[in-house]
Amino acid sequence: MYRRILITTDASGPSRRAAECGLRLASALGAEVTVLYVSDISEYNLLFSDEREALARDAVSEIASKGVSMGLSGSAEVVEGIAADEIIRKAAGYDAVIVGTAARSDLSRMVIGSVAENVIRRSPCPVIAMRAGIVCPEGFGRVLIATDGSEHTRPAVAHGISVASVLGSKVTALSVAEDRSPSSGFADRATCEAAVARVAEEGAAAGVEVESIVVEGTPWEVIVDMSFDHELTVMGTLGRTGIEHLRWGSVAERTVRNAGCPVMVVRSGSPSPKGGAPGSREGGIHEIKESL
Repeated sequence: MYRRILITTDASGPSRRAAECGLRLASALGAEVTVLYVSDISEYNLLFSDEREALARDAVSEIASKGVSMGLSGSAEVVEGIAADEIIRKAAGYDAVIVGTAARSDLSRMVIGSVAENVIRRSPCPVIAMRAGIVCPEGFGRVLIATDGSEHTRPAVAHGISVASVLGSKVTALSVAEDRSPSSGFADRATCEAAVARVAEEGAAAGVEVESIVVEGTPWEVIVDMSFDHELTVMGTLGRTGIEHLRWGSVAERTVRNAGCPVMVVRSGSPSPKGGAPGSREGGIHEIKESL
């Protein structure tokens, strides 16, 4: 299951709130955590070295202290490099990554992107993103799983059911039918009905209660609207990059930027959730390790 969770921070307000949500989720899942701050070498012009080091240590210490007060175990680390690259490199050894995301204009996003969206497209494990402006839920009693029935959403369905099973959550299986011809590549109503039925079957096998909903509309808009009635949204992504991504965007990324709750994004091809009991909480959070 989710034995190890990587919680990232850059000391900003959105990342602090996402980190607190990550701690709360780790506590509910019985997972150990690593709090990671990347001293981004692309930002040398903003702060002197001593200031960056102090900011980094304060940021991870604050989150680690909260984790200790919650009885969590794990470690806190400060590394130097390009933020997205270092997070993705570290994520290979974890079951999930927590990131916060701040609002950006369309132009700035196209030119430089955001660390969170870069991680979402490239992470080897599920990414739980929390946008600026929302509050972490007290619990995770209602989980929204969005699916179009395609292969690239199946790993997300598996992870969503697995999380709901451990947390004791109720699941809403949502599929959005678009008013376009089947030959255009968009899911029609029959495909959507089959997609939510598959989620219900997987839920029944795991002992998870599932409500199935099929509606017509624009996928990301419908998902965002329903996310405000849930504590966690789970969805898949193809992880498009380059020109194709700039032209078409990503339903997952649009959802992350507008959702009313944290969003777990699972890339196509991601491995299924690991089985086993939740991890131990003994030992506290270790001393800060630095790699500068």
